[in-house]
Amino acid sequence: MFENISSQNSTQILDYILSGSAEDLLKRFNTLTETEKILVLEKSISHGALGDEIFSLSLKDDSDLVRQVAFNLIKSQNSQSTKEIIRIFLVENDAINLDLSGVDLSGSDLSWVDLRFSNLCQANLSEANLSNSSLNGANLVGANLSGANLNEADLNWADLGGADLRGCDLRKVDFSKLKISSETLLDRKWLLVWQLVNRQLKNKDLSGIDLSNIDLDGFDFTGFDLSGTKLTRCNFKCANFSNTDLMGSDLSQSNLSGAVFYHANIVQTDFSLANLSNGELTQAYISNTDFTQADLTGAQLKNIEGKDD
Repeated sequence: MFENISSQNSTQILDYILSGSAEDLLKRFNTLTETEKILVLEKSISHGALGDEIFSLSLKDDSDLVRQVAFNLIKSQNSQSTKEIIRIFLVENDAINLDLSGVDLSGSDLSWVDLRFSNLCQANLSEANLSNSSLNGANLVGANLSGANLNEADLNWADLGGADLRGCDLRKVDFSKLKISSETLLDRKWLLVWQLVNRQLKNKDLSGIDLSNIDLDGFDFTGFDLSGTKLTRCNFKCANFSNTDLMGSDLSQSNLSGAVFYHANIVQTDFSLANLSNGELTQAYISNTDFTQADLTGAQLKNIEGKDD
């Protein structure tokens, strides 16, 4: 549209874009060439709300180059308004395979956002809500995720090498395809879950540890020492606790449907409000155990030793 584009007349282009009503902004912006749009982006940073509108339009542009320049400029500003521009874009648009390295989205609500294969290396996502988000294959190397909500997030094949995950909510996350490194900062509970799922745990003594709210559907705990372990509100559906020491452990409100407790030591164990339906407790040693309001529908209780009256 504008001939002989240069940095000197980029102000003229911006004045054209910002002239007239805000409603006509999209129409005027779309008349520009790729080069003109980039010049406008570089000049619009200091134009407040209208500048933010130009950033928002650029993030949705047909040109990959215009979109990436917009992202880079927004990231460099690191302000609350530009953070919100990115958040809204990610919520409303296909955000797969984006370069968001170093972006600050701390505290942002990114629940249900699709960030598959995106580059979030060194990004600040601390205290962000990423529940139910898709981070499949994402690069999160060195990212700050401290205090983030990752409940039910898809982290399959995501690379979290050197990332800070301290204080994260990682409930219902599949740890079997989650990549971490020796530099990854992870709360002890979630590190143990990762080690369990990936067969990296060197011993079977988990006695006295708080492992509440974990999801290990079908896991084989055969021979583990879980005495005094807090296992409340866990999903252990169809898990195998054969020959496991559960003395003094707390499994209240956990899903243990179809779980096997063959020859398990179940002494002073708390199963209150637990789902033990279709469970197999054959030949378990049970004494002073709390089954208050537990669901024992279809549970097998044959040849139990030490059963209380």
